[in-house]
Amino acid sequence: MLDGQYVDLIFPNSMDRQKFLAKVKKEGYLLRDAPDAYKADKEIVLAAVKDYGYALKQASPELRADKEVVLAAVKNVGGVLEFASDALKADKQVVLAAVKQEDFALQFASPKLQKDKDVRAAKKGGTRKTRKYRKTRRS
Repeated sequence: MLDGQYVDLIFPNSMDRQKFLAKVKKEGYLLRDAPDAYKADKEIVLAAVKDYGYALKQASPELRADKEVVLAAVKNVGGVLEFASDALKADKQVVLAAVKQEDFALQFASPKLQKDKDVRAAKKGGTRKTRKYRKTRRS
């Protein structure tokens, strides 16, 4: 027989909301197995994407169109711009945040913002890892 804590980890549906919120703050990937009601709960999804940006993929379509949620996700992992709504892929503030985090996120921006000079300038800066890689490659 499984103890209650182990059952809660395997079957987050059996958790109450507050318990799940506490867990997802430290382990955002748990949103993947959450019930749909939790995937549509802004507080839970926001906590998840702050810990694990890829949790955005599991969020409800409404929350993938929520600017606050998407900004939190792309500030964590720029590439999750891919899972944002089309409207937010065309939002300059969101795209800049994503590209500053990971310059390859530019490919998920709207065609108009892919050509935007401010966005392209932010891409040239890249992340610290990208800049270090470019510097090493030039040597």
